[in-house]
Amino acid sequence: MCPGTRPAHDTRMLASQLGAFVKERRMLRQLTQMELACLAGVSRAVVMRLERPGAASVRIDSAERVLRALGVRMRIGGAHVRPSRGRAQNVVLLH
Repeated sequence: MCPGTRPAHDTRMLASQLGAFVKERRMLRQLTQMELACLAGVSRAVVMRLERPGAASVRIDSAERVLRALGVRMRIGGAHVRPSRGRAQNVVLLH
């Protein structure tokens, strides 16, 4: 494994936690997946994939749109963030 990368199981766990967080926030606001998708300007499929544990990946900009629609800001930190190079990043949700 390259320095600064995360094992695949860490990434899956983070995605699963993010999905559970999105679903919980959506349900607290009494929104359907379609309503949230419309508010975020994404398809319902994006919301479904985001909420599904162990699901396929979702583009970071789509995830950010969904989170913003739920009133949550996302900040990705790290010096010279280059996701295509597999660098580890800190993701902070501010709500």
